[in-house]
Amino acid sequence: MARLAQLLSFVMIVGYAMAQEPVVTPSTKPAVPQDAGALVPRLDTIVVTPLLEEITALEAPFETAVVRKEQLSAARTLGDALIGTPGVVSQRTGYGQSSPYLRGSTGYHTLWMQDGIRLNNSTWRSGPNEYSATIDAQALERLEVVLGPASVLYGSDAVGGAFNAISRRVDPRSETATSVRTLSRYSTAEASITGRVEVSGASGGVGYVFGTTLAHYGDLDQGGGGRQPSTGYRSAFMDARVDVAIDEHWTATLLAQAARLDSVDRTHRTMFAVPYHGTTVGTDRKLESDYERDLVAVLIEGVELDGFADRLEVRLSWQGLEERSDRVRSNNNGEQQGFDVGTFGIAIEAAKDTEIGKISAGLDWYHDRVDSFRTNTNPAGVITSTAIQGPVGDDATYDLVGLFVQDDMQLGDGFSALLGVRATWAAADIGRAVDPANTTQAISLFDTFSAVVGTARLSKALSDEVNLYAGISQAFRAPNLSDLSRFDIARSGEVELPSPGLSPEHFLSYEIGAKTESDDWTGTLALWHTRVNDMIIRQPTTQTIGSNIVVTKSNAGEGHMQGIDLSIGRELGCGWSCLANMSATDGRISAFASSSTTLSVGPPSRLSPFQGLLAVRYQSDDGKFSAQPWALLVAHQERLSADDIRDTQRIPPGGSPGYCVFGVEFGYRMSEKCKSWLTLSNVGDKEYRVHGSGQQEAGFNLVLGIEASF
Repeated sequence: MARLAQLLSFVMIVGYAMAQEPVVTPSTKPAVPQDAGALVPRLDTIVVTPLLEEITALEAPFETAVVRKEQLSAARTLGDALIGTPGVVSQRTGYGQSSPYLRGSTGYHTLWMQDGIRLNNSTWRSGPNEYSATIDAQALERLEVVLGPASVLYGSDAVGGAFNAISRRVDPRSETATSVRTLSRYSTAEASITGRVEVSGASGGVGYVFGTTLAHYGDLDQGGGGRQPSTGYRSAFMDARVDVAIDEHWTATLLAQAARLDSVDRTHRTMFAVPYHGTTVGTDRKLESDYERDLVAVLIEGVELDGFADRLEVRLSWQGLEERSDRVRSNNNGEQQGFDVGTFGIAIEAAKDTEIGKISAGLDWYHDRVDSFRTNTNPAGVITSTAIQGPVGDDATYDLVGLFVQDDMQLGDGFSALLGVRATWAAADIGRAVDPANTTQAISLFDTFSAVVGTARLSKALSDEVNLYAGISQAFRAPNLSDLSRFDIARSGEVELPSPGLSPEHFLSYEIGAKTESDDWTGTLALWHTRVNDMIIRQPTTQTIGSNIVVTKSNAGEGHMQGIDLSIGRELGCGWSCLANMSATDGRISAFASSSTTLSVGPPSRLSPFQGLLAVRYQSDDGKFSAQPWALLVAHQERLSADDIRDTQRIPPGGSPGYCVFGVEFGYRMSEKCKSWLTLSNVGDKEYRVHGSGQQEAGFNLVLGIEASF
């Protein structure tokens, strides 16, 4: 019934949009049509994440990317919207479990934020995780991406980079009539339908946006034919943002979000997995998870102030994350496990223009309270035992406190310098965890960690159109509850035990880059090299639990990673434009090759393969029609770590085959406030799998969407 109701709403939206020419109000009038779906990324776009201040992407001394709302609206998830972005690879453990890589890092080595509020918490695990799927792509104004270490501003985890999801807002100082925005999307490959309704406006110094997004995804049709069973799921999102203009300087914001993902399968560990070039099939009869994420935050911002700060922002937030997994083994015995995390956060940031540059400083504190559980059942569903803990330690708290200062200096003659430093303290207090020496006994754990990191970057504006930069930045990651107390299935055929006594990871990154933009050209180039010290890696033991090898963790990872990211865009005239980008990553990091204490040096785990994107776009003079064919090329990845070789359910023997897939996107703007799009992806119906993923990608897929405001 719910799916039928969404389909009916889709039809009604189309009919209404075609029948009327809606009245344009200031808050909903679209951008100039020629810019609405531009292929070539503009470096004059304003970003705030790299420096905590408004700056153009051209001026920022970091490699940055902005995913615009037009791209987000057309995408299924954030992971899909990032496909083809230089330096980013979207891995997919399951169809509802996308985990983008930034410069070869993912999971708790990348930082996710919502309007500057930290979403990472102490239960996030190493390797791919699924929590980016709890952010509604259709509710965002844009997604800003900073590639490379961002630990000075954002603390632990920002190793490969940081994502900042910026929510939609209406200026509270405008007078804007209430408008309704609707969006519907239908896809054939997963027989999915997505619907969003959003109400926004501003009056009397109050701007507001309220929205909800519902989606149902069926089982996925893979390339080459055949349906992958147990891959569908459902999602529901609700969001609200209210901005209140207190006076001409101060604004208060109330932000609320709720996300629900139901029946998300981890298919590769079940007997329903579809092999890919020799991958093994799991033995579980069922393994699916439900996720709930809630966020309530109050943001207070003052601008153009007198006194000790020109700008001051305070963020108070509470977040809840619940994960529930239901597993049925091959013998029909069951296992139910999960955790609840409640996170309180406070962040204070201030900025001041001084004689020695723009000084930014801040203090932040995030406090997690975590409960976890695991129960075992017989084939009749009767509980037979209750475990000491769930995936992470039970009755636990985790504190992360940071203090930073940064100076953005203009040195004259086109030179500018950025200097920054952050001090961080973390504490883990775990009430109940499995004793790694005797898994039938419980222990408690307490540990503290500290780190000081810095950054120094120099940029030179050769002209208004060309900017060069070079920098050195440190990053770190404090051991979290997942490192210290995880007791759960790891990779194929592995069980991870708690690992007390770990230390922080440290990273030192060198980068040089160039950016250029003119009326016709846009280009970015970044070369980077990162030294890795004390990385926490899995160490196999001689123990087994059932048929699974027991692994623990240690700070034994040493080595380096390096890469190149390149993007070139060109406006060809007469409505034509083209874009080409590529990313290549390499590296060597020590790892444990077998169930011994012997370290070997090899490629980093799930090393991202070479990938390139080529796209051409035509847009009519009136901006109503566009067509954009594209090709995505990904090379064979045969450089495998010891962990990759053991991960037989996700990575084929000899590595993941390369592939080239083609697609074309059509857009048509029916009126100033109604647009539609038709996408044909994987037109060759190619069977392929993103490296490190647990399933094949969609085969030939037709996506139809429409967005209207009235």
